[in-house]
Order: sequence, then structure tokens, then C-alpha cells
Amino acid sequence: MRTFRGRLAATERRCCIFALAVAIGMLVLWGCGGHPRAGGPGESGPGTNEVWLQSHAFVPASLTVPVGTTVTWINKDLAIHNVTSGVRWTPDGVFASGSLWHNAKFSYTFKQPGTFSYYCSIHSHMEGTIVVE
Repeated sequence: MRTFRGRLAATERRCCIFALAVAIGMLVLWGCGGHPRAGGPGESGPGTNEVWLQSHAFVPASLTVPVGTTVTWINKDLAIHNVTSGVRWTPDGVFASGSLWHNAKFSYTFKQPGTFSYYCSIHSHMEGTIVVE
């Protein structure tokens, strides 16, 4: 009888550990989902010459700036993103941020006029454009 209780207790422990692991996994996946997030107290959206990486999108998706402007991208998602110049799966080498964790920033100064496309190489559905006049 003692052996049966010992096995039952071990099974209960494994079930509790499994349930805890599932709960943590669900919280992580929910946090990486595309849920809107403001940047912090008092922030309602991107500032001048800012692009937020938010809800698995670039906000705004298109930004028009004068020559010589520095644009700053800020990752407001919990998921890791990046900013890569070019079109989906075809980087053009103009700029690349590397991995941006939550609240990380990347800036680039546009010194020539033109239309600059960019995307997140981790989540290729994320695309944006900077128009420099």
C-alpha cells in the first residue's frame, strides 16, 4: 500500500509540473502575440520621425521625411523583431538593425531622397516604407 501512495504522489507531482509548464508556455505565447501595447505611461503612439514595431506591424507603415532626417524604430512588442532595408527576403544592404528586443531602438539618418522599403526578416509579413523628399 505504501508503494502505491508513493507512486500516486510522484504522479501528482509530475501532473503539477506539466500543468505549470503549459501555463507558462501559454503566457509566453500570449505575450508574443499581436496584442496592442502603448509604449508606457503617457505614450499614445509614435513620436515625430519614429516608427513603432507594435502588434507585429510597423506603425506607421509609411513615413515621409525630409532629407537629413534621422528615423528611429522602437520595438514595443515582447517578440524580437528587426528592421532590414529592402523588400521581403531581399535585403539591399542600406541599413539593418540586428535583433531588437522589447523597447530596443534603432536609428538611421536618410541623407538622400528616395523611397526606402524595409521589413522584419524574422516576421516577413511586417513591411514598411520611408519616403525621403
